[in-house]
Amino acid sequence: MLIETGRMSNHELRQILRDIRRDDLRASEVIRRLRTLLSGHEGERRRFDLNDVVGDTARLLSAEARRRGVTLDTRRGRSGPTRSATRCKSSS
Repeated sequence: MLIETGRMSNHELRQILRDIRRDDLRASEVIRRLRTLLSGHEGERRRFDLNDVVGDTARLLSAEARRRGVTLDTRRGRSGPTRSATRCKSSS
């Protein structure tokens, strides 16, 4: 492991831990949304920017895309279209 070799700086270690934490929070949110969807509950309807959904989806796919050598190019508009729906259904 890199830590054992002594070639990893504290900054690099902090960045890795930050990435792990971010991915953990993202996975928790996905699981929460899936539980809501599968339980049959409608959930709270609200308006949201579809650019945010695209951004969330790109973040979810980024690691797999990198692993496969695929580049995701998402360019957000100034103000994206909005939609009224439950967050869980709009992400599926």
